[in-house]
Amino acid sequence: MYRVNGSNPLLDNLLTEKDRCCFNLFYRIREDAGAFIATDGSTCILAQSNPHTPVWIWLKNSPDEKSRVEISSILRERFSACGRIAVNAYEPYTEALLRSFANSEHAEYRINKRLNVYACPSVHSVQKRGRMLPAAPCYQEEIAQLITVMMR
Repeated sequence: MYRVNGSNPLLDNLLTEKDRCCFNLFYRIREDAGAFIATDGSTCILAQSNPHTPVWIWLKNSPDEKSRVEISSILRERFSACGRIAVNAYEPYTEALLRSFANSEHAEYRINKRLNVYACPSVHSVQKRGRMLPAAPCYQEEIAQLITVMMR
């Protein structure tokens, strides 16, 4: 597993078009100057905007033993940065790994909310209808607050 930056084209090549829809947040994380992104180059991506945000784990399939060791090592590093860690991942691929990691760190493994994985059987363009009007300058502050809340 090695670190990459957000502009690495490998990240675009790993995700299928369906994955890009389901894991769209990776693109937002990649824009953050302090983002942590690691990959094995073929089956796994770990990404975190900063030490206080969740670690997102994309896995092509259930990780093998070598991948589990590497992922645990990275999680340990991220865990030590702030003493707690939240993870968003596909539970059938990661539950055993995360339980084992929590036990090794004498931490609690707890599911707060299950990750909803939405199916995207196909991606197609949609014909746009109607008019889009530019926002009036008087709403600039409200729009900025809305975008800030959505990003958080």
